[in-house]
Formats: sequence, structure tokens, C-alpha cells
Amino acid sequence: MTLFGRLIALFLMLVVIPLFTVSACGLATQRTLRDPAVYTSTFENQNIFDDIVPEVLPAIVAAAAPGSVAAAVDNSTVDLRAIVTALSRDDMREVTTRLIPPAWLQAQFERFIRTVLKIFENDLTVLDAPIDLSELKTRLVGDSAQSAAAYILNNAPDCTTDQIALLEAMGRGERQTLPICHSTDEALQAVGIRTLTEWMATVSTMLPQDGITTGEFFDVSTQEARALQIFAELDMQLVGFLYLCPLALTGLIVFCAVRSLKGFGRWLGLTAVLTGSAIFILLVLMQVLLVGLLSESGSSGSEAQRLAERLFAGLIRALVSGSSSLMLLQAGLFGAAGFVLLAVSFLVRAPHVGPIPAGSVIITDDGEIISTASRPKHSSSARMEPPAP
Repeated sequence: MTLFGRLIALFLMLVVIPLFTVSACGLATQRTLRDPAVYTSTFENQNIFDDIVPEVLPAIVAAAAPGSVAAAVDNSTVDLRAIVTALSRDDMREVTTRLIPPAWLQAQFERFIRTVLKIFENDLTVLDAPIDLSELKTRLVGDSAQSAAAYILNNAPDCTTDQIALLEAMGRGERQTLPICHSTDEALQAVGIRTLTEWMATVSTMLPQDGITTGEFFDVSTQEARALQIFAELDMQLVGFLYLCPLALTGLIVFCAVRSLKGFGRWLGLTAVLTGSAIFILLVLMQVLLVGLLSESGSSGSEAQRLAERLFAGLIRALVSGSSSLMLLQAGLFGAAGFVLLAVSFLVRAPHVGPIPAGSVIITDDGEIISTASRPKHSSSARMEPPAP
């Protein structure tokens, strides 16, 4: 084997390994992308649904009735963002479940999965499907609204001196922004609960009777949906090509560098082992990047944008979780095949190192036929073939 052939084979190996790694990732995501069971099980098993619930109520109110985010109620103002800021995520989850039936929330979660799968199938009309808000409109008035208002203020931080002054001014009929805090004064607390309950009733009247569209609720535009569909289509079309390309380059490695069974085992075995290791490293990196994505999702933007970010972060988590097992399987197969090939290369008969009888044909480990005239130069690295009869 010439030095030039070795260099070409080494370069091709450095190209083949990342191509095989990307192909393994593409194949795993392709098998997962259109499987609704993967998303459903991941959302349930990893509590993604519970994590998203606190974002639902603000997103609905902001999308369906933008003016109610800071709506005026009897000369006073309630700021929805102040409620979200004052309460913990657990408290916001409790408020949401008091105002929105869990069955309705579960139905919207399943709608989100169906919407994504329909987009993958290039059916963008799903974004125009209406979401019924009648049950939410009903729960924003009456006892359920009063219970939610009391829970909000009872679990909010204690009122400061300035916030108590604002509540006292509201009690005298002055126009103020309702401070989201807990007051030990029952009269002031009653003022806050009454104002918050009336604000919810105002929001109920502002919600449209015919609901809102799926695209508005999940904050997904037609352009964004089309980009998502193109990604899914590319993943379907390219995965076969990505595997064929490194396979062809592997054939070139064999052509340039392999001249014997021992060389075959060494080159392909090393390539397979390194490919399996690269797939495993990529899987670990995907998990690390996923943690960062989930920690940053829903930290900024409007209410609808925060909900959309958390939903799509959950979608990516489901995709990575569903792909992990198949990627691990491919990494194991590459690694096992590589070790088998390396073992074969070590078990192949060692070259003959003793005296070579006259008239023998000398063949190097690389399959090169050497003239007997050059025997002194190659006798230590050649194997002997019996002379021809």
C-alpha cells in the first residue's frame, strides 16, 4: 500500500464517520417524527403536560381577548402579567385547573399533537380549525371565578406598604391598578377579590362566542407551519441519500487502502468503532442541548409565545427521547461490527518470517506480489506461497 493511498483512505474515514453519524440521527428521527404514540407517552411520562398548564390561561386570554390583558373594571385595572409574575408555577397551575377543566386541557394537548402531525402531512388547513371557549367563558363567572380570585390573592406575596395604600384607595373608589398581593386586612382582601372576580367576568364577555383558531391559540403562523413541513419532508427524502453516500465512500476506502483480509478488518473495523462512538457522543450532546433548551423556553415574549415555546420544547424533548433508543441501537451495531472486524484482523495468520525457499512467490500483507529478486528486502514482512508445480 502506498503512502498516498493511506492518506486518501484516512481522509475518507474522517468524512465517512460524521456522515454515518448524521445518517443514524436522521434515520432515528424519521422513524419517530410521525409516530403520535411517541409524543403522547413522552408528554405523559416526563410531566411535560403539567409543565405547560400554567401557560395556558394567559395564552388563551391574550390570544382571544388582547384588550383584557390589562382590562379596566369599575375604574380599576387588573394586569394579567402581574398575576403570572406574582404566583409560582404551581399556584398558576392550580388557578388554571380551577378555571379550565382538565379534560378540556387534555383535549387541547391532543389537538396540538394532531396539528403537528397534520402539518407534517402538508395539511395547513388544520391551523384554521376553531377551538371552543364556551366552557372557559362559563367558568370565568360565578363561584369558580370567585374561588380562583381568592386563591390568587391568598397565595400571592404579602402586601407592601405601598400596595396596601393602593388597596385603600381602591376601597374609596379611586382608579388604581390592582396589586396582586395578600392583605391581612379582610376588608382590603375583599376589595381585591371583588375586583379580580369582576375582571374575570369582563374577560368572559370579551372572549369570542365562536372561539379562536388553532393557529392563534398555539401562535403558529402559516409560514412557520410550512417551514416545519419542509423540515419533515427533507428528513424523509435525505435519510436514504445520507446512508448511501458514506457507504460509497467506504467502498473507496477499501479500494484505496485494503489489499488483504487483515487490512480489511483494520480499516473497516476502526471506522465502525469510531462511528459507533460518534453516534453515542452525539446522543449525549443532544441531551445536554435539550436541557438548555427547556430551561430557556418560555422565559420571554408574549403569553402566546411562551406557550408555543414550551409546547415545541416538549415536542423536541419527545422527538429526542423517542429517537434515543434507535440511536443507541445503531451505535451498538456499529461498535459490535467494528470490534468483530478488528478481531478478525488480529486472528488472521501472521506473515511468514523464516527463510523463503527458492522459487517461492512472495506476497506482502497488502496483497502486493514481489519478485524473488527482491526477496532480501521483503522476507521479514511477506507470507510464502508454495511454488507452482
